[in-house]
Amino acid sequence: MTTQVGSGTKVSCGWQVSNLEPDQVAARWVGGDKPGWKLGSVPGRPMMIGGRPARFSIATTGPLYDACHDIGGGEVLTALIDRRARGFYAFIACARGPGLPQRESEIRLLLKSVRFPYG
Repeated sequence: MTTQVGSGTKVSCGWQVSNLEPDQVAARWVGGDKPGWKLGSVPGRPMMIGGRPARFSIATTGPLYDACHDIGGGEVLTALIDRRARGFYAFIACARGPGLPQRESEIRLLLKSVRFPYG
């Protein structure tokens, strides 16, 4: 969805599916350019993704979870990665069970494979 905000445009993206089947995952990457943003101010377990500091969390409450639950998800997995220059990259996945531990494992493997082409 695109909306006008002042002299700019705001783009809001939802999940690419309207309903998750059992053991499915919907995932997306987003970038954020937020002045003053600090990785240490967000919850999650510290880790490295693509050689950059990151935080990884799994949630079953909150706004991201609510959007995930709306399509049948049981938990939302989020990795916030420091962009160095300013802001962050976010990987957000909505997973449905019954095999949530296996989905979590697969997402962690995917995150280990991430590479950033430059700084």
